[in-house]
Amino acid sequence: MMLLNRLSHKNKIFFASVAVILLVSVGIALVARWVLISSLITRMEQRGVGIAESVSEESQPHLLTMNRKALNKVLYDASRLGNRETLISYMFILGPKGNVLGHTFSSGFPEAMLRDGWLDPGRTHGTQALSFGDESAYDITYPVKEGGSQIGVVHVGLNKGYIDEIISRLRITFLGFISVIIIIFFGIAHWLSGYITRPMAELIRRAEEISRGNLKMAPGDRGEIGTGKEYQSDEIEQLADAFNHMTTSIRASREQLRESEQKYRYLFDSGPNPVFVVSRNSSIVLDANPAAAEAYGYDRTELIGRPFDDLGTFEYENLKDDIPGEKAMANMCVLSSRARHYRKGNRPFYVNVRACPGMYQGREAIILATNDVTEIMEKDAQLIQAGKMKSLGEMSAGIAHELNQPLNAIKLGNDFLILMLEKGRVIPPEKLSQVAKEVSAQVSRSSEIIMRLRDFARKADFSREEVAVNSPIENVVKIFDQQLKLKDIDLRFLPGKNIPPVLAGNNRLEQVFFNLLSNARDAIVQKRDGFNRNVLSRISIRTFSENGRAAVAVSDTGVGISKGARDKIFEPFFTTKEVGKGMGLGLAIVYEIVEEHGGELRVHSGTGIGTTFVVLLPHMRA
Repeated sequence: MMLLNRLSHKNKIFFASVAVILLVSVGIALVARWVLISSLITRMEQRGVGIAESVSEESQPHLLTMNRKALNKVLYDASRLGNRETLISYMFILGPKGNVLGHTFSSGFPEAMLRDGWLDPGRTHGTQALSFGDESAYDITYPVKEGGSQIGVVHVGLNKGYIDEIISRLRITFLGFISVIIIIFFGIAHWLSGYITRPMAELIRRAEEISRGNLKMAPGDRGEIGTGKEYQSDEIEQLADAFNHMTTSIRASREQLRESEQKYRYLFDSGPNPVFVVSRNSSIVLDANPAAAEAYGYDRTELIGRPFDDLGTFEYENLKDDIPGEKAMANMCVLSSRARHYRKGNRPFYVNVRACPGMYQGREAIILATNDVTEIMEKDAQLIQAGKMKSLGEMSAGIAHELNQPLNAIKLGNDFLILMLEKGRVIPPEKLSQVAKEVSAQVSRSSEIIMRLRDFARKADFSREEVAVNSPIENVVKIFDQQLKLKDIDLRFLPGKNIPPVLAGNNRLEQVFFNLLSNARDAIVQKRDGFNRNVLSRISIRTFSENGRAAVAVSDTGVGISKGARDKIFEPFFTTKEVGKGMGLGLAIVYEIVEEHGGELRVHSGTGIGTTFVVLLPHMRA
């Protein structure tokens, strides 16, 4: 099989044609030999039977009279009639007892026949091959009858050597004819294989030219590769047409590819934003544009070959699955907001990243485009910080009340000690210890309140860490608890169990839940002021897991949001509150923070039935 695979297509066609011709010829020869030789032998046997039958009829009267001389004459005349002399080897007649009554043997009846028991009087019909001495023959027997009784048997021996000679001459003639046919077909096969493969050889030559980049070849004529309509039913001609069309298509595609690459290279090199081509498997930078080198402070040669992880986070694992078809690639792009990257010298800055799967020089790659948002984040942080200060100012009454309780307890303890000292009374040790412990506890409580307010008021950084989603909610609940009690609002927190942590900034999540609780409080107060102060006033916070994400549902029994306003509530400076009671930035900030953490914010509300905000944050990958 390996040798066959190494042969050219021309030789394969030639040898296949020759093999088929030889197989057919051998088959025909075998069938013809069997048919012709069988027919020849059968015909000779029939002739021998005819001779024996005529001898039987002529010898009948002489057998009755036992006239041996007449019997010998009958046998001799029958054996010499026509061309029988070469065909008939012998003839003899047996009597009823198996005795020889007459024969044609010139040198006497062969003793071999007598010795080997060939003269069986019971064998009166049929043909049998006999060998006696150096001779062999087909012995044909035929009975001689008188009435219904057998009175003798005629034996006619056909010369086997003569018959074999005829068969040999016939075989030689037939083989010669077959050989001539094979030679003729051999030549036809040789010509046909060349005729079929000549255009294919030309196709191969032209394909090699194309592989060397020569796409400016004109179509050939029929003798080579040709494209003529007179040969439309010829498969080779159809292949040639397809080849020429393919060449034209490749030429056009290459031109389009060249133009596309020039356009890509122009956009890649002149684009204002950094662009990286990263290996899908190893995260190695394969290429980078000049803007990337400028933004990150490296030479382009320093960027190529460097792991992208050295420049910043690479949180695009879902792009490292099997790359889909080209039509689906555009929908596979991933956006990562406010990722921390590093310039040369380990100087941090923040970027938005768009990552899309693609191919680069035959390799699976990820195309990353970054956009510096450090300045925008600083302004956002300032805006959030201003919102915190405003919120703390609005909560000053509640904070003062919360701090006043431990301060009053401390003052009462100190007043008690001063009174006892002024009256000169001895303070029992156990009483002194009780007062000291109570003062210490109230000091700790005051410190905790101040610490909590200070942590909340601290300017948030942009780092992310592992955060249990219940933790920032608990901190915000502690800040709001006393203020909501002063407004007769029931706050219920139902923390879920076994919720996987999220990767986030704890302080920024506190801002999210602080803004949501502030809105819930204002919605309830607005409903009571506009309707009835006895309406149900409750805020519920519930945490749970949903489809691989941590979920926080903040529900209130406030005034609700109309259908028309629901589409605008996340827009900056949009508010449903009265003039002077809100800037319209609370929910916009919430939406932005949730989005930058890769989460989702849902709202369910209706006029007069309250509102539920659901924050969904992806679980931290293990």
